[in-house]
Amino acid sequence: MCAELIQQLRRQIDFIITSCRMFDAGRRSEAVRIAQAARILFHDTKQSKSLVRTLLNRPDIKLRSTVPLSQPGLPNYQPLGFLGLEANTGHFRPFLDNTSRSVEVPLGDWWSAEPILRSLDGIAVAITRRELVLEAANTDGGAHVDLARSLKYQLLMRGFGLSVGVGWRSGVKATVIFRDAHLAALRQIGHEIITSPELGALAAGATSG
Repeated sequence: MCAELIQQLRRQIDFIITSCRMFDAGRRSEAVRIAQAARILFHDTKQSKSLVRTLLNRPDIKLRSTVPLSQPGLPNYQPLGFLGLEANTGHFRPFLDNTSRSVEVPLGDWWSAEPILRSLDGIAVAITRRELVLEAANTDGGAHVDLARSLKYQLLMRGFGLSVGVGWRSGVKATVIFRDAHLAALRQIGHEIITSPELGALAAGATSG
């Protein structure tokens, strides 16, 4: 196992840890940097090779998934996947470890097959980690800026059009409009990455699968 590649893996994980901490401290736009590091770790192109899948030759590695598997119409269905809502701020909240599901799934499924969001009030949303990460990295300032963004990504940025009425004892009422679901979702993806046991073992230099 190449020591320099392992060092690069540790560096990208450290970047994600730092961005997660900064997000939690209130700098929510830092979540876009999580996408930049995740793209380096898992995405292959004709011009570049992913660090984990190709350079370290671990396409079989498993990543932690915290997305509930409930379906529309079933009890406890969660259309927002691993996100919650903060009515007092208008922010989406990553569940982190407070989730009904925590399993290790093959990288290929985790990256590009398993949807992290499904549908909301009849709106087809289903988006994978790959789609979200690449959109954030390639269009939203992770590595590049491009105003031609997908409808799915724009929907996340607009908070699915969700809003809630709030009131105070004084009688004052207001409408809180939710925004930036994409940032909270990237924060949760960052949490999954840094708490994935097999990836942590690989970063530590373990040679077994």
